Amino acid sequence: MSENETAETPPAPKAEVRKRRGISIVWMVPIIAAVVAGGLWLQALQSRGPMVTVLFDDGSSLEAGKTKVLFEGVEFGRVQSVELSEDLKSVRTEIRLDESATQMALDGAEYWVVRPSIGIGGISGLETLVSGSYIGVVPGQGSKKKEFVAVGQPPMATTRIPGLQLKFRSTGLASLEVGSPIAFRQIQVGEITGYELREDRSGVDLTAVVYKRHAYLVREHSKFWNASGINVTLGAAGLEFKTQSLAAVLLGGISFLTPSGDHAGGSVADGVEFELFEDLDAVHRERRIKNGLVVILESGSAGSVKKGDPVSYREVKVGQVLRQKLGSESSKVLVYVNIWPKYAPLVRDNSVFWNASGVKAHFGLFSGLDVSLESLESLIAGGIAFATPDDPGAPVPNNSYFKIAEKPEDRWLDWAPRITTAASTVFKAPVRVLRSGVDELKGSNPTATETETAQVEQEENENREERREKSARHIGGHRPGHRGF
Repeated sequence: MSENETAETPPAPKAEVRKRRGISIVWMVPIIAAVVAGGLWLQALQSRGPMVTVLFDDGSSLEAGKTKVLFEGVEFGRVQSVELSEDLKSVRTEIRLDESATQMALDGAEYWVVRPSIGIGGISGLETLVSGSYIGVVPGQGSKKKEFVAVGQPPMATTRIPGLQLKFRSTGLASLEVGSPIAFRQIQVGEITGYELREDRSGVDLTAVVYKRHAYLVREHSKFWNASGINVTLGAAGLEFKTQSLAAVLLGGISFLTPSGDHAGGSVADGVEFELFEDLDAVHRERRIKNGLVVILESGSAGSVKKGDPVSYREVKVGQVLRQKLGSESSKVLVYVNIWPKYAPLVRDNSVFWNASGVKAHFGLFSGLDVSLESLESLIAGGIAFATPDDPGAPVPNNSYFKIAEKPEDRWLDWAPRITTAASTVFKAPVRVLRSGVDELKGSNPTATETETAQVEQEENENREERREKSARHIGGHRPGHRGF
């Protein structure tokens, strides 16, 4: 082939351009990752609970992102931010709640800070020394709400102590505190868990728990009373001290008793409410007033008689003064007294009442000094005494009226009727001391009038059968009215 000859070169092949369908596999990984992330983000948004704002008095121990919101020991949210309010008087805390904590964002929910504290009632919040302070909460039951004001202490219903939950109505708190013991026969069987002032400010409501193993001791007719401190009584035997356990003296406390047998009543459920009596005597008074006899005494003035004073029959306490008030005419004072059930038969329509102020003295120029004593107890406590004639009248109904004398007549003190009562009590005669003025100057000892004593004994022996028949006579209806003397 010569140089002039040109070799024929075949034409170059043409590239065929084809359009790729779909996304390159290179982009599949980031796209899938984005989809997954978006799904997780959406799921997180859907699972988030509501955001609430809580106003606290101070923000100490509250940290954004760290402080938890706990209910019954389970976390239901966490603090998101902590800042001062616009008026600089409180701390605004934003809290993000969990999805399951929607009830924590309803009206009625309560928030408070749990910190370690030491008081006379014991140590609380000890677990926060390790885990740090947290926000306690109880759910609400109203409509949706976004802003709350924190409370200073946990509400009464937040106790987590297992056992029988009780409520008490009381006129005051006295020395009771959270943690004060509840005792049965001076053995602690429970404790007080909370208290708050009643809405109408008429008293205090308390909550308590009786431990599970002792819950069976509380029955329908159980009676509870404040056993705080030491009860001191001045009586004929001198000073009498009554106290419960050392814990009750130091911390205050509640004691209770339960009747035996069928009188105890049925078992009780959580949340049952009992009245908290002032002391054990108040428990007995309530029972006696409920079943006893109420008598109304008319007097020109109240004198030294006051609520709680004893009512005695032959120096034995058989009742108590309930209250006193002015009569409708404002010229008389009405004294309401209660005669205990077992002594109610002693009051008859011809009974007489007088003010037992302790000592009655009368001095005559020739008769000397006549001193009449009820008892040392009446000398100290005062009160009211009464007597019933040897020929007792008919029993009286509730709210019967009697007049009250300033002092007893001699013949009243000699009355000794035979009246059957539910109490096997030996009734004594009042102490009567007669002294002559001349004998007093000579320093002679006082002597009892043996003649009067012999006459009383003789009358009792002669008329014993007659009095028995009279005391057993038919008792008819009786209408309340005024009795004189």
